[in-house]
Amino acid sequence: MDPGVAAVVERQTKAMRELSRRAFPGHRGRCGARR
Repeated sequence: MDPGVAAVVERQTKAMRELSRRAFPGHRGRCGARR
């Protein structure tokens, strides 16, 4: 896989994870998402 493509995919994955974390504040995330 292209290093550039991998970087884009990683950024998208991170963004999606952050979005879902914001959408579900009470969600039991692996990293203490509950604040």
